[in-house]
Formats: sequence, C-alpha cells, structure tokens
Amino acid sequence: MDFGRVLKELREELKMKQKDLALALNLNTTTVNRWETGKSMPNRSTAMFLLQMAEEKGASTVCREALQETLFPSADKPGMDDLKFAQMDQINQMVNDSSNGVTVSELSTGKILYINRVAAEIAGRDVEEAEKMTCYEYMMHRDTPCTNCVRHRLKEDSYVEWEQTSSYNGRHYLLRGKKISWNGVPAHVEYITDATELFNTRQMLKEACSFAEIWTFIYEVTTNTVFPDQKLQNQFGMPPVVENFPEAVFEWGLVLPESISVYREMVQRIKDGAAQSEAEIHAMYQDGALHWLRFRLNTIQYNSDGTPRTATCSAQPIDTEKLLAARLEVERKKQRVGEEDLLGYVVTNLTSGTVTEHHKFHPKSPFTETGISYEQGIRDALDTIVFENDRIRFQELHERKRLLEEFQHGIFTDGIEFQRKQPDGSIMWVRNILTLLQEPDTGDILLCEYCYDMDKKKLCDGMMMIAVQYNFEFYGSINLHNNQIIVVDYIEEKKSGDMSVMDYDTRVKSYANQFIIEKDRESFLQKSTVSTIIKELEQSSNYEFNVQVKDKQGRKRLKNFRFNYFDKEKGICLVTRMDVTDVAEKMGIKVGTN
Repeated sequence: MDFGRVLKELREELKMKQKDLALALNLNTTTVNRWETGKSMPNRSTAMFLLQMAEEKGASTVCREALQETLFPSADKPGMDDLKFAQMDQINQMVNDSSNGVTVSELSTGKILYINRVAAEIAGRDVEEAEKMTCYEYMMHRDTPCTNCVRHRLKEDSYVEWEQTSSYNGRHYLLRGKKISWNGVPAHVEYITDATELFNTRQMLKEACSFAEIWTFIYEVTTNTVFPDQKLQNQFGMPPVVENFPEAVFEWGLVLPESISVYREMVQRIKDGAAQSEAEIHAMYQDGALHWLRFRLNTIQYNSDGTPRTATCSAQPIDTEKLLAARLEVERKKQRVGEEDLLGYVVTNLTSGTVTEHHKFHPKSPFTETGISYEQGIRDALDTIVFENDRIRFQELHERKRLLEEFQHGIFTDGIEFQRKQPDGSIMWVRNILTLLQEPDTGDILLCEYCYDMDKKKLCDGMMMIAVQYNFEFYGSINLHNNQIIVVDYIEEKKSGDMSVMDYDTRVKSYANQFIIEKDRESFLQKSTVSTIIKELEQSSNYEFNVQVKDKQGRKRLKNFRFNYFDKEKGICLVTRMDVTDVAEKMGIKVGTN
C-alpha cells in the first residue's frame, strides 16, 4: 500500500480534512495534498511527527502500523514509544536525512536518551558520546544547566519555540520542543533548525530599518511561523515567535475586518510561489489608534522542490500617503462636479513647473491636457488682471519658489481677490483660491488653483457694510442695464438681510402706492425712473431726494432715497432708504404726524 492512500485513510478515520491535518502539523494544505497524490513525501522529522500525532489522536493500531510501514519500511517496531536507546543506529537511518537536529532528554535530569547525526554535528561531538552526557554538557559544552533552559515551560499538547546562539560554533538556531513519554520515562524532544542565515538577514533588516518607521519579520512559509522584530513585539505586544500565521494576527485584532481578506491574499500569493507580494492594510495599534500600513513580502529562500521556504516582510505606516490621496481625490471631485460660482481651475506640477490640467474660465472651453510651462500660464493670467497693484500681488503670490517653501512650512492654502477681464470684454470681481498638495505616488508638489465669480458677493458685502454703518432701513442694487433690482430688507435685530431679485419698476410702483402720500406720488415716480437716475449720476457721484410717506401706523415720515454707482461699467447702482424725520424736525422742518 502506498503512503498517499494510507494517509488519506488515516484522515478519514480521524475525521480530518486536509487543512485540519496541515494545521496539526504546522504545514500548508498544499503540502498534504502533494503527499496524498504521490507527488512528494514528508522528510524524516515530519514523518515522526505524523506517527506521533496519529498515536495521540487515537488512530487504530492497523492504521498506525500501515503508516509506520509506508514511512519507515526498515523499522522493526510499530510505535515510537517502543524505540529503545539501543536502536540508535536504526533510528539514525530514519532521521539523519533531515536537516533538523533531534534530541530526546530526560525531563528531570537532562540526560540524553536519543540524538541524531545532525544534532551531533551541531554539538561538534561523536554520537556515541551522548550516552553518558546531559543535553547541556553535550550540546552546549557546559558543566551546569543552561540559564535559559525552557524545560519547565514545555507542554504535552503543543510545541514551545525559542532561539539560541551556540557558544561552541557561534551559529544561531531555532528550537522547537515538547514533553513526551520515552519508553515510560518523562522526557522532552527538541528539533533544532540552523537559522543562522535567517538570523543574519533579520539583523541586516533591523539595521536597515533602524532609522525608519518600519517593522520587519521573518516568515517561515512551510511552517506558517513568523519571527517579529523588537519593534513589533514592543508596539503590538507580539511574542518573539508567532505560529499559525496569518490567522493568529487576525485573532488578536491587529488587522481590521475590512482588511483581513486582502492580508490573507497577500500571504497566499507568497505561498503560491510569488517572489513578491504587497498590500495596504488598515490596522489597530496596541493603544487603540487606527493606522494604514503597507506590507511587503519578499521570498528570499526556496526549498529543493522550488517551493517558497522563507520570506521577509516589512510594514510601514502610510497614513500621510493615504491622507494625501484622499485630499487629492477631494480636489478631483471638485473639478469634475464643479461648485457654485466656479469659473475654472488650473492644476500645476510645481516640482516640474508644468501646467498639467486646466479648464478655462468660460463654459465652452473643453477639459484639456497641456504641456505649457507654469511661467507662461502666469503671464497669460496677468494679461487679464485690470489693475497694476493686483498684477503685482498676483505675481508675488504665484512665485514658484515661494510656494514650494510654503508647502514645506505647512502652509497649504492661500488666495487673492481682484478684478479681471472676461473673454467677452466685461470686467468682474473674482477670487483665486490656491491649494497645495503632494502627489502620493511621485512626491511631486501640485498647485490646484480655482477661480470663483465674486461679483454678487462683493455687491452684497458692500451693501451689508453700508447698512451697518449708516443704519439704513432698506438697501439694494439696481442693474440699470436690465432694470432689475436686488432688494435686501435689513433686519436690525439679526444683523442680516433677506435678498430677493425683482423688476425695478414694479417694486417702485408698489412702494409708491402703499406708502407715498398722494401729493408726492407722481414726483416720486418721476425721480425714481432709471433714465432720471442715469442722468443725475452723470452730473454727480451720488443722487438723492426726500419724500413724505405714511408708515404702517398712519404717521407721516420723511424718507431719504440715495443712489450711487457701485460698478459704473456694469451699470450697477446702489440704492438706500433712510428715515430722516427726526433730523428734519431738529432743523425746524415740520413733517407732521398725520
């Protein structure tokens, strides 16, 4: 009977799936599958683990004997517990092919009960010497037990792992041990793996990362075991050896749920033979803080069959990159969707000094990609600015060296307001907002500049200022070109206004009919016409007149109406109304109460 068939029968008897058996042996499922399909065989040390597991899990004698025969056809005894120290030569035939050293010692005294050839080579002694020596005498060349002996920490149901550097040959080893019964004697078995190459790699990684915020660990692919560096142990509370990777990391809650599948896929790519694998993971630090980390796995050693054996992993915080990417996406959405009063935008790579994107300030201009220089773009913009002082300020604000220095000092936004000529020849108030960003992939500094229509806001700001300063009861703006009035009824208590747009003539007639006394009504309507206002303002900077009204309580009051240009070229005229009854009466002008 072949080994693959026996192994499958063992699984079925123990009601285990391939992944269950792989987990019990600290292997991956692919390895177990290769055994059952006859594509490979376990090495000697793994075969011994398999026999011991079958016995511990209560496999039938028939099944265990069949497993023994397919794994060790030359062995006379069916079970590991029946192997005697006198059978050392026979045992060596089974385990000396392994790259691992194997020792079995009495639990209480450390007296060696069994040792294989690899362990003897590690100790630099003959195998025969072991019969009369303890493990610390034979392996470590000591007269007293090792100060870091772990026998008191060993368990029967699971393995304990640790690291040790030999004082005899200076090489670094990984050790894996547990309690067993050896011919009825309480003992402990140790499996010794030369990890000097891994240790040296880890030291180099540690030195390389000592000046950077980077964590590293060694990943033993075949055993799903990792060896975190000191930073990971300190900052995440991780032990020096982590088994069942990556599932153990998920159980600790270090990786947030939304990143678990991404993390698992990253590890699986290495298991499947990839030379490199990378992923961005959302993780929780030991203090509860959430951070983004970029993990990179690189395979550095392969087994004889070409499968991955060892990989190194680095993890680096990328919170800043994520923030930059998020800010950049906000800017992209602003450009794609547009905002109220947004006339256009320009994106410049300040690092290279090139305008990369722009949308001109009129609706028919298409979205284009250009290669014009930043300096040329500034010259084009300066040609549209009306006043010299604004041109000087604009040029100073956009000085490339200054902007790059501002970014380095943490200043990311700035702005300027000015009057500019539109493509149709009109002049309007605009506000340019400058936002500095860093492109996360290249590190280049980007300037995203937006131009907003400020005409309406400038008008409203001016009217609000006038109302507050002079306590006007009414103010508004008349567009003398289209006969529209923007009315703001000022509310003193709230220090704010309600704005509405309406036909100017309609508003004037409505007010005249409701409030102007009858004898003054015709005069008021004549004085308030657009033609009269234009004519009067050509003669003077402002135009005003008084008129008597009746208020809502039926009292006669004297109102002053005043007109002056806000923007003569556009025909925008401000109009205000103020109650001057008290002033008139103080001057001896009788207004009357009825």
